[in-house]
Amino acid sequence: MMWVDALVPHAKALHLGFMAVWVAGLIALPQMLARHDRAIVQGEFAQIRRATHYGYVWLITLAAVL
Repeated sequence: MMWVDALVPHAKALHLGFMAVWVAGLIALPQMLARHDRAIVQGEFAQIRRATHYGYVWLITLAAVL
């Protein structure tokens, strides 16, 4: 079981890293959603919405799960 003891600090570091990404995403999410202004050009709105959606689904949610 010596290899398990050596693995624990690495697992904790990964966990803290994923937690940091998740918390940063939760803090940034309201700022990203505040940029959803329909008064801007449709192309810019679509780009901001796509970036917000994929960032939340593929980065923030994945970090929360891991």
